[in-house]
Amino acid sequence: MQMSHAAVVLKSGWLKWLIEARSGGCHVILSRKGIRARRENPSSQVSLSEPTSAGIPLWLENPERNVVENVRHRPQSPLDDNRPRPASGPHNTAKMVAAKKHIPIVKKHKKRFNRHQSDRFKCVDPSWRKPKGIDSRVRRRFSGQAAMPKIGYGSNKKTRHMTPSGHKVFLVQNPKDVELLLMHNRTYAAEIGHAVSSGKRIDIIAKAKALGVKVTNAKGRLTTES
Repeated sequence: MQMSHAAVVLKSGWLKWLIEARSGGCHVILSRKGIRARRENPSSQVSLSEPTSAGIPLWLENPERNVVENVRHRPQSPLDDNRPRPASGPHNTAKMVAAKKHIPIVKKHKKRFNRHQSDRFKCVDPSWRKPKGIDSRVRRRFSGQAAMPKIGYGSNKKTRHMTPSGHKVFLVQNPKDVELLLMHNRTYAAEIGHAVSSGKRIDIIAKAKALGVKVTNAKGRLTTES
């Protein structure tokens, strides 16, 4: 016996979602706890095989049982609306993997080491060169003079060459190089070479996003249209 009519009542909050379907003296209610069926007329034979307007198939093997099937109904489920869902694929399913936990990165000397007297003479380049003079006050480490690089300024071996995000940089030139970081995406981040064209950069970024690899210079040579 087919259902004569179906009424769907949806209410927000903690109220119940009610789907009432009457067919030959059978009352079916769908709530958060599931689906319940109650016979109003014990002598009538009921068969619910057609789905309701909400798309839930109802079946009843034993009319004496109260619970028909355990169906959970939550808000924002496909039963509530018919909004289009995005197609599944690597472009929207992959997520960026966070870096491994590490000790805090400490830089003991952040200033640039400039060559002695490079600020006085234009012919002296600011790139660091160790002073060699026998009377040099910088070489002899006199008080108040410019500091020279030394091993004491070195970073911790565990955080050496590590970016602020917690990754180490790995240079890539094509999409195939990104595949090398598939099992190391929590330790290394890809950095696109400066000579790579904009067209190949798009392929590299798409490959890295599919594999969950971080790209340090993802916006290089690329513009986004609003």
